[in-house]
Amino acid sequence: MISKEQKALEDQLNFLLQDVNNNKKDLQILDRNLLKRLTESTGNLLDDTELMEVLNNTKTRAKEVQAKVEDAEIKTKEINEKRE
Repeated sequence: MISKEQKALEDQLNFLLQDVNNNKKDLQILDRNLLKRLTESTGNLLDDTELMEVLNNTKTRAKEVQAKVEDAEIKTKEINEKRE
C-alpha cells in the first residue's frame, strides 16, 4: 500500500514539474513574440493594435503562469512532506 501511495505521489510531483516547465516555455515564446513585435513596430507603439493585443495576451498569460508556478510550489512542498 505504501509503495502505491509513494508511486502516486511521485507521479503527481513529476506531472507538476512538467506542467511548470511547459508553462515557462510558453511564457518564453510569448516574450519572444512580444520582443519581435516591439522591434518590428514603426511609428507610435500605442497605435499598433496587434502589438497591444500581443502585450495584453502576454500579460494575462504571465499572470496565469505565475499563479500556476506558485500553486505548484505549494503542492510540491505538500507532496514532499507526505513522502517523508
